[in-house]
Amino acid sequence: RLSKPRIDAPAVIAPADGQVFPPTSSPAILSWESLGTSNQYQIRLYADPAGEIDLVTLDHSGSTTYNFKTDLGIDDETWFYAPFTLYWAVAGFDSNNRPGPFSTPREMIKPGYHRVAGYGDSITAGECLDNGYLNLLDAMLVPVWGEKTSTVNIAVPGMKSDWGAEHMQNRLKGSCPQFVLIMFGTNDSVDPGNCVPPFECDVAAHLAEMGTIARNRGSIPIIGTIIPVNPEGSLAGAQDDVDANNEDIIQMAEQMNFDLVDLNALFWSHGNLPELFCDWGHPNEEGYGIMATGFFNGIMDAVN
Repeated sequence: RLSKPRIDAPAVIAPADGQVFPPTSSPAILSWESLGTSNQYQIRLYADPAGEIDLVTLDHSGSTTYNFKTDLGIDDETWFYAPFTLYWAVAGFDSNNRPGPFSTPREMIKPGYHRVAGYGDSITAGECLDNGYLNLLDAMLVPVWGEKTSTVNIAVPGMKSDWGAEHMQNRLKGSCPQFVLIMFGTNDSVDPGNCVPPFECDVAAHLAEMGTIARNRGSIPIIGTIIPVNPEGSLAGAQDDVDANNEDIIQMAEQMNFDLVDLNALFWSHGNLPELFCDWGHPNEEGYGIMATGFFNGIMDAVN
């Protein structure tokens, strides 16, 4: 008959329960006292303080320390930006290689910088204002989040929504944003004759794909409707296509439970659309201010 392992849970040394690791801190070193048995251990990460929601179980041997950042393969940029709160515990094995009980879970807190990425075409990239709306948005976020705020522009001018969906995974790599602000569809609307199968210019379908990619990478997608074209510009006739795409986008966002900012409605509510543009469809500083305010409110709604 097999007997129960006669070992206790390892006595945890560090870090202290509830310790906070700032983004600029040294990697978190987990340590515990040796059991003097097989020197084989398991580390378990939990999503809750009761230790009921397992995230991952890690085998560890040869020492009573574990470099949380290095041994888990967390790169420097992710460690700097990504926030998390989790709980960890450790168990040892007896001389017969039987696992013992886990220690009481300890809380680890790693606040991150609030990183916001803007993804889209030349409207997001900034055709008539350097960095588009993102510098204006950054100025709105700093009073709320302090200096732990970073915005990054990952937009590419001239692109349609099918390109955005195809390349989003690569565009997000390395930036690790908490929020991804997505606005595509202007080029689809003004040039619908050159869309690539299978979805043609189905902007809503491509945005659904982008939002899903962002969500699966741990970011919060916020979808923006397509802003109007300048009614006094050379491509004013594309407004019907903009409106049709926006109807589909709003319906898709509701079905997919994505946060939505109706930029189109915000522009129309201004009362004098031509005042918001520098050309046929790119906003001037006042127009970008409307976009920044809309996305700021969208972020605050998502946070709340």
